[in-house]
Formats: sequence, structure tokens, C-alpha cells
Amino acid sequence: MMEKAARNYILSHWRYIIILLLFLLASYVLIYRTYENVRREMIEDLNARQMILAKQSAKGIEMFFNDHIAMLQSMAKNEHIVVLDETGKKMMREFYSSHAGEVSIITRIDSQGRIVHPEPYDPKVIHQIVTKIEDFQEVRRTRQIVVSDVFTNRRGLKTIIMHVPVFRRGSFNGTIALLFPFDFIARRYVEDIRIGQDGYAWVVSRNGTELSCPVPGHVGNSVFDNCRDFPDILAMAEKMTRGEQGATTYQFDRVRESIITKTTKQAVFMPVRLGNNFWSIVIATPEDEVTGALQGFRNRLMLIAVLFVMGMGFIIYMFFRTQILIEEVGRRRKAEEALQESEATLRSVFKAAPVGLCIMKDRVYQSANKAWYESFGYSESDVIGHTTRMLYENEEEYDRVGRELYASLSERGLASVQTRLRRKDVVFRDVILTAAPLQAEDLSSGTVVAIQDITDHRQKVEELRENQQRLSDIVEFLPDATLVLDKEGRVIAWNRAIEAMTGVEKEDMLGRGDYEYALPFYGDRRPILIDLALHPDEEMEKQYTAVQRVGDILFGEAFTPNLPPGDIHLSATAS
Repeated sequence: MMEKAARNYILSHWRYIIILLLFLLASYVLIYRTYENVRREMIEDLNARQMILAKQSAKGIEMFFNDHIAMLQSMAKNEHIVVLDETGKKMMREFYSSHAGEVSIITRIDSQGRIVHPEPYDPKVIHQIVTKIEDFQEVRRTRQIVVSDVFTNRRGLKTIIMHVPVFRRGSFNGTIALLFPFDFIARRYVEDIRIGQDGYAWVVSRNGTELSCPVPGHVGNSVFDNCRDFPDILAMAEKMTRGEQGATTYQFDRVRESIITKTTKQAVFMPVRLGNNFWSIVIATPEDEVTGALQGFRNRLMLIAVLFVMGMGFIIYMFFRTQILIEEVGRRRKAEEALQESEATLRSVFKAAPVGLCIMKDRVYQSANKAWYESFGYSESDVIGHTTRMLYENEEEYDRVGRELYASLSERGLASVQTRLRRKDVVFRDVILTAAPLQAEDLSSGTVVAIQDITDHRQKVEELRENQQRLSDIVEFLPDATLVLDKEGRVIAWNRAIEAMTGVEKEDMLGRGDYEYALPFYGDRRPILIDLALHPDEEMEKQYTAVQRVGDILFGEAFTPNLPPGDIHLSATAS
């Protein structure tokens, strides 16, 4: 009889059950989408930081080589170097002394590829054919600067050789060459790059040979052999050997002591242009280093949601059961006994519920379950018969919560509000209070309140905000004069270096558009190099001394008459 009455009651309230199920489904979807959005933003933030480091490293290596190329070109035009008299040898000796550590050898080579004079001087190598003769032959054929791949020299060291052609009376007269220790370049620009515990940088040559990598056994071998079991890395390597740049996700082995596990890595890669040659630098970080805490938070949130659903399920089940019992007892003229029994059962469920629950009447505690006491550290004697005022920071917050709760209860019969409550140990926790009347449409009967602790969630959100602020700080303290525009052409970053260059403070420039940022440089509103990155314009590019595009990066030079002391020649990069 009881089972039949239960089935009839459930069938009569099927709409509410469907609404509850839809609510649970919508809550799950909302939590999942929120998690995915935060995870995506964290990964985008990671890749942005990695790309900044990759660009800084690539730019540093390129500037290192460009500076030495410029110095060699200047020496190659010097008559003393061309004829290699005693003054020329002294110049080579002084150059080597002033660049000790970053240069292994500076050498004058004749038109047949034989060593004429090296510094430091070694008589045993005079008239020997230069190492990597094929690079010298390319210089002789093309009359252009050549930067070699990394090779092992006669001393067993990883080396790079740079040849700059020397001409005498218009004819090819050999080269002046520098040998660089690759380990110096790797230590200076690559090996110190670290993100988190396991994020690192590695470098491959144009043909895919790994030049620098912290993974044992990889250096000197082809990335296509080292990573043949990892198709995502091979796909990235194909792009790197073509001189492309971008971001990707790949699987790789992570070794910790004797344990090997698969890990997902977020990586960025970009080319390092070295004259006729290029390398590619990769910065990769395990995804779980930035999303691990978020996954833990997601799991805890899901656990809380499951416990909450279970508690609500128990309460709803007991509510149905209580209604059925009342109807049955009413028919049998035993309403009072049935009511007492149902109330006792409800109290048992109330006390055993895994979420913090309490019952209040006129904001005075009537009862609370074990989970509530454990959450706040109070005993029953501390709270029963007392108002909720004791848990709030101040009178204003106590009044605000009361107004919002009872306004929502009166209007919708259900209320939810966020506040901070004081534990007995005087630690404040951020919570969400969800309240409902004990009897529908009768607030005087009392209110049941469920408490959800969201302190950890708020801390994670604050950590995300701090990470975004750190990224903004990186731009602010870059040593190069830097401005950033949004897609509408408005200034959103104007760092300290550009303040010092122009004399215009950031507060006077942020939010400005319509080419107003050109005023400090040219004295009038006009597109500058950064606008050509947003909106390419071939006619406008002709106004610059030189504009070169490499992918989506522009390099340009121009005279800026408005910067003190006037007619300053600037070199700029925009992307």
C-alpha cells in the first residue's frame, strides 16, 4: 500500500523531478565549461609567457651574431687585414683579447681556403685547409657571409664558424673567420630558461639536429630519431626545419628518478635567423604545472557538488516520504504519530548530511548538523539560542545578508547569498549560503540553510589575476621601448623605456588612438611601423628607411624629427 502511494505521489510530481534533473545537468555543464575556460586561459597565458622568452632568446642570439658580423665586415674592409701586415695581425690579436670567452679563434684565410694567420697564434695550423671547407667554398662561390652549422672542431668542441669575404682590388682574397664555442651561446641564451619545475628550452639546427637539450643523449642526434615515437613532436620538427614558428601541444616522457610517465606539454617554437643559416628554439612546459592546481580544485568542486546533490536528494526523498506518511496517517486518523516519526527521520538525515546544514528562526540558531560544527569549530552550546550575528565581521555585513536572504525567500521561496563567516579560531572563510523555508510559503516556521565553502576557489581566481598582472609587469619592465595597441588601434601598454625615450608618461598615452602615439616621434598623427603590423600598407612602408617582413614580424628604420635632439634614427620591430 505504501509503495503504491509513493509511486502515485512521484507520478503526480514528475514535472518537479524533471526540473531537478535539468538543474543538475545545467549545473554540471556550467561547472565543466567554467573549468575549461579557466584552463584554456591558463594555457594561453603560459604560451604567451613562453613566446616572450623564445623571442627574447632568439633576438639575443641574432643580435650576438649580427654584432660580430658587423665587426668582421668592418675588419674585412681594413687594408691592414686585407694585406695582413703586422698592424693587421695586431688588430686580430686585440680583437681576440677583447672578446675572449665568446670567441674561440679569429682566423685570416687565403683565397684557396688555407689558414694564413690565427689568433691565438698556432704555427702548426699555418697553411692547413680550414675546417668545414664546404662553408668556405660557399663564400668563394656566392661572395656572401656564411654561418656554418654546429660541428665538432679539431679540439673536440662544439663550434660554429662565421666567414666574411675579403676582397682585394675587387677580387676575392679569402675570408676573415670567427669560431664561436656553441656551449657559450647555449649557456648565455638557452640553458637558463626555466618555467616551473620541468619547463625548459631546446634548440635544433636547420636539418633537425638537436644542438641544445637537457634530455640525456639527445644533443648531437636528429630530433627525428630522438622523438620517432612522438608524432606530435615530429610534426612540430617538420615546421621548424622550414623556418616556421607557432605553438603546439605534444606528448612526451617525463623521467623522475626511475619512474617514466607520459605528460602533455605546451610548447612554442620560432626560428633564429643567422645570416644564410637558421636554428629553431623550442620552449616547452608540462601542462599540469599550470593546470594541476586547477584540476585539484575541479575534483574538490565536483566532490562538493556530488555531496550536495546527495544531501539534497536525501532531503527531497525525505520530503516526499514525509508527505506520503502524512497522507497515509491522515486516512488512518494517526497524523500525529506519523508526523513525529517523519520529523525524527528528518532530523537523522539532517544530522548525517555531509554538507553543513542549520535551522534558524528569526536568525536565531535552532539546530545544526555535525558537518556544520566541523566546518566552523563551534560546539552546540556556542551557537544554539544565539543569533547569527556572532559569525559576521561587522553589523553592516550582518544586516546586508539578512536583507538579501529574506527578500529572496519572500519573492522566490529560495535564496542564495555570498558572504564571509568567522570560524571559532577567528579565521574568516568565504561561503555561499543557500536558504529555504522549512514549510513552503511560511517563513515563520523557520529556515534551513546550507553552507558551501568557496575560499579555495576565490584564492585560485586571485592567483589567475596575479599571473595576468605578472605578464603585464614583464612588458612594463622590458629594457626596450615598447608600446602595445589593441585591435582598434588604441594604446594599451606604454612601458618605462618608451616613457624615457619620448618624455611622455604612460598615464597620458593609455587609451589614445587615431595615431596620437605618433606625435612624440614625428610631431603629427600618422601611421607608424606598429600600424603596418595591424594593417599592411605598401605605400606607407615606402616612407621608412627600410622595412623588412619576416612572417608576421616587421623590422623598420626611420628618422624621427620630434625626439630630442632631433633627427634621431630609430630601428624598430613590430608584430
